[in-house]
Amino acid sequence: RTPLTMIQGFSELLLTRDVDEKNTHEALEQINVSAGRLGLLIEDLLSVSRIESGRLDVRLAPVDLAQAVEEVSALFDRDRKIRIEADDDFPPAMADGELVIRILTNLLSNAVKYSPPETPIFVTARRVGTSVEVSVSDHGIGMTKAETARLFDKFFRADRPEVRSAGGTGLGLYITRNLVEMQGGQIWAESELGRGTTFRFTLPLALRDAQLVAP
Repeated sequence: RTPLTMIQGFSELLLTRDVDEKNTHEALEQINVSAGRLGLLIEDLLSVSRIESGRLDVRLAPVDLAQAVEEVSALFDRDRKIRIEADDDFPPAMADGELVIRILTNLLSNAVKYSPPETPIFVTARRVGTSVEVSVSDHGIGMTKAETARLFDKFFRADRPEVRSAGGTGLGLYITRNLVEMQGGQIWAESELGRGTTFRFTLPLALRDAQLVAP
């Protein structure tokens, strides 16, 4: 309820008090930020509802992972250097392009949120048997083994100041895990406190002669 409380509080301030221009601008900024956070929370809750009720459609087709990674990385270019590596060309995946974009966005957003701005983020892809393995690595705050074990639980957030200050719903990684598994893949994390985290997920490999589609 925190975003709603902020919106109510600052809007009441603007409506009931004589506020100068500077403080008005700051109050409107807080309302805007809180509205954005509330919108993300509602979107996450709707996603959880669709996943758990079986109403989220998965449309599998060969997906150009290189294009998907470049598209999502471009969203974070202003905040961070994203380094992309792959075995030759990115292997194509048999997946749902829109869900792949959502997965990559969640993982890159986490990496940016929990790592210093001067450090790069690495995205890699490789073939592993009949699957494609994609990893997203950062040099951020990392996690303990106990935190890593609960990372994909619904509403779980580590009880540390640096995590609480970053904001979040505790639903992003729960949703991400479900999206990966719904496409026949697996996801896991490797982390060391104070040294960073690597998320890895797999998706089925598309056939070599399959026609790639944009994500």
